[in-house]
This record gives sequence, structure tokens and C-alpha cells, in this order.
Amino acid sequence: MLMAFFLRSLSGEADIPRIVDLVNTVDPEPASIETFRERYCKAPPGGLSPIVAIDLTGQIAGYATISHAPFANCFWLRIIVDPSKRHQGIGSRLYNSVLTIAQAHAVTQIISEVRENCVEGLQFAQHRNFQITSHMQVSRLYVATFDESRFNGTVEAVAQTGIRFFTLADIAMTPEIQRKHYELHCDCAIDNPATADWRAPSFESYCQRVFQSPQFRADGHVIAADDDKWVGLSALEYYPHTRSMHNAFTCVHRAYRGRHIALALKLLTMRAVRASDVDYIYTNNDSTNIPILIINRKLGYRIEPGIYMLSHFL
Repeated sequence: MLMAFFLRSLSGEADIPRIVDLVNTVDPEPASIETFRERYCKAPPGGLSPIVAIDLTGQIAGYATISHAPFANCFWLRIIVDPSKRHQGIGSRLYNSVLTIAQAHAVTQIISEVRENCVEGLQFAQHRNFQITSHMQVSRLYVATFDESRFNGTVEAVAQTGIRFFTLADIAMTPEIQRKHYELHCDCAIDNPATADWRAPSFESYCQRVFQSPQFRADGHVIAADDDKWVGLSALEYYPHTRSMHNAFTCVHRAYRGRHIALALKLLTMRAVRASDVDYIYTNNDSTNIPILIINRKLGYRIEPGIYMLSHFL
């Protein structure tokens, strides 16, 4: 029997706590109200507004949003329905509603994601012609279990080849430094299997998402340099509400790969993690990115249920 409910736009602050509860039923990492507000509640381009499904008790039973994907030429879709209220038509109504919005904006491609252990979510997407495009591996490393002594001499050995390491906290954060960070990221992202359809953001957009983010920590951005040339980067995001850090990106310029620079960068980020007094670090990597997965395994990351990335052409 279908549940009686109606749809309306997200009505600001009053809805956020309940939406965060829904998000935390599916995401690998729990969100806080503050991080949700920062990531999801900025006014999306084109006037696309999140939609909620309200049941007869007045409670939000489901949530849907569609907006421009930050670094891809498509739109990002997310639909979450309260696990106790699924299979009652809520997800279908939400999907049809945002699909109408997408079509009105001449959207040609929609991307989304679903946890690999959420069978019903994957079936819902595939029934609507979404195809799996990649698989992201989710991994977590608890600080208390990490034994750095197993890697004694690793950073020093790389340094002896002429590579020097420093963090953004060690230097002045000038526009020129931000530009070097941006250019290295863009140059290396081209080779990342997880960013096959990626397009470079504007410099201004990149600065807003990275350096102006509440999760930014200058001491959590470790740089590898050969003289004045930046050749590697490992970047952490800090989440105090879970006492955790997210290894958002680790990269090495293609001409410098195979020299253990990525391992050294990862080891140095672990020192930043310990200095921040957090409990664990987590990361997401494309399951075909074997070199970085091997490094994570060496460090002691434990694999958790991953994420299927999905795509649908209209």
C-alpha cells in the first residue's frame, strides 16, 4: 500500500536536522548540521532547489536534490528515503520530480552514487537506466593501530633523492602558492581513474572549495617539491565532529612516479593526523587505482563497503 505524502521545497534551517539524519543512513561518514549546510545548502545554480517528501505526520520521509556537478559537465542527483518508509512510492515521486527539473534545464547526463551494500538503492537506480561507471573503495585507518616504525627511513630516503617536503603551514599562503596548488592538482587529476569525466574547475572555484572550506587545515596539505617545482601533494580535510580526517587527494606528477614519493606523502599526512589528535583517517579511491590501493594496504587501511558511481543519459 502506497503511503500518503506530498512534496515541497526544502524550507531552510528547520528541515536541516532531519535531512542530516537521512544522509547519515547512507553515507560512509556521518555529517554534522554544519558540514551539511556547507556542502549541500548553498543555493545551486539555475534555481534548482532540494525537494522533500512529507508524510501525514508532518515528518520528512525522503529528500532529493539535483544540481550542477562541481567538476563535471553534468548534473548530480541524490535521493534518500527513510529506510522504514521505502517501497511506498516516495523515491519514485521524488525521482520523477527532479527529472522534470533536469529536463527543463536541458540536462543531458545525470550522475549519482549508491553504497555497494545498498542492494535496493542500486536496483532503484538500474531500473531507471542508470549504469555503473566506476567503483570507489572506501578505506579507514585508526590512528591507534598505525605503526610508523615499520616505515623508518622512508621519508628520509626520498629526501636524499632531492625531494623536499613541507606543508602549507610552513609557507605564506599567497595567491601564487594557491595557484601552484591548483595547477598541480589539475595536472595530476587528468591521470586519476576516478576523474575520467572530470573537467578542471576555475581557479576561483577551486580556492573556494579548498582553501575557504571549514575543513581546510594548512598543516594537512603536504607538498613534495624538486627545487621550486611542486611534484606531489597529499591533502587532508578535518572533521572535528567525528574526530577524523579525510585524505581527499594524493597525487604525484607523472614524471616523478615510481620513486616512493606518494608513500612518503602519506606517511607525512599521518604525522599531521596524529598532531591533530583525531581518531582515524579515511579515504575513497577508484578500485582500479592499484598503486594507491597498494600503498593504503601497506599503511594498514581497512576496506569497508564501497560506492558505485552511476550515470544516466537523458
